[in-house]
Amino acid sequence: DLAPKTALRKKDGTTEEVPVEELQVRDVIVIKPNSKISADGVVING
Repeated sequence: DLAPKTALRKKDGTTEEVPVEELQVRDVIVIKPNSKISADGVVING
């Protein structure tokens, strides 16, 4: 399986690593350089 199992979710000023199954609509995730994107979405910065 090539898809990442976790994502870095930004919430309330902090960043936490969560399983991708816990992501919800409107969550903001952090994508680091050369990493795989764990969900469909829209780039809002960068």
